[in-house]
Amino acid sequence: MNWKPRHEAHAIDRVRVQFAFRDPLTSKLLQVATSEIVGAANELGFNAVEPIDSGMATFSFVPNAAALSMPNAKNGVAMKRYSNDQIVEEVAYRDVVFGYLTQTYGRWENLLSRLNEVVLPALRRIEDGFDLGSVKIEYWDSFIFEGEKDNADVSLLLSAVDSTIPKSTLGGATSWHSHIGWFEGEMLLNRNLDVVDQPLPTGATERVLGIYTMVEQRSSEQPLRLSEIDSTLEKLHKRSLLMFGETINEDYRKKIGLNLGDYQ
Repeated sequence: MNWKPRHEAHAIDRVRVQFAFRDPLTSKLLQVATSEIVGAANELGFNAVEPIDSGMATFSFVPNAAALSMPNAKNGVAMKRYSNDQIVEEVAYRDVVFGYLTQTYGRWENLLSRLNEVVLPALRRIEDGFDLGSVKIEYWDSFIFEGEKDNADVSLLLSAVDSTIPKSTLGGATSWHSHIGWFEGEMLLNRNLDVVDQPLPTGATERVLGIYTMVEQRSSEQPLRLSEIDSTLEKLHKRSLLMFGETINEDYRKKIGLNLGDYQ
């Protein structure tokens, strides 16, 4: 009985990188930023282009009545790549945030290369037209327990567990979650642990431990510099992997080839 990483070489289900603006882009700036890349969607490997909602909520104010939330206006575009009717890669350009999501993560260098094809060129086309408010990297990792769910002891996998959670729960008696977050200067970190039972095609279920890590660099008085985006991404990537690596024990770090010394 053991925990198994989602994939043979790593446990990563998906990765998302987001670049948020301090103020919304105008429709004109959004068009200037994205038109060339969206026009090359097929060449870039995407098989669908769709309009998407603005990132800003819209409200209708009626005298002597509460404000009503209205459907968001279309002020963005998304490029999507499907495999077997499932989205495996998506780039979304909204007026408040540009984001990239992939479910086929391989190497960090490959992700950076893709960002330099589908996101960063759009930002550089309008570099003087916006202030960057934050950059965020999110990882979703998961491990599957091989054995009876009642024996799904997370202490076999995790380096340390919240001592307030009953030992019987940690040992597999039931599902549970633990979500924490903190600041390191202008960097916000979140680490969520979720132990759930996921259905199988046979009708049975399997016990899965999901580990979500998020590292977000925020700006304060001065906006983040696009000229320093490469070093910002590297810093976030290293801090995220260090946080994830410190969450699991050394045996599992070795199984997925994660050396904490590379990120300290």
